[in-house]
Amino acid sequence: MKRILQLVGIAQQYILLHAMYFVGIGIPAAVAKFFGKHFLPFSSKNTSWIKHKQSSSHNSMY
Repeated sequence: MKRILQLVGIAQQYILLHAMYFVGIGIPAAVAKFFGKHFLPFSSKNTSWIKHKQSSSHNSMY
């Protein structure tokens, strides 16, 4: 009986975990894709760190 309850608990956790993943990640990702939002685009866009000059001393940052 204990073994059966343990298997039921594992199955319950598996189902709930996947349901929460779908609600938390799957639906927002589908909505974002519908509206044309792209997360982590793999393009050669210039990022903000390229635009900033690196200084030789830390004193010039303050």
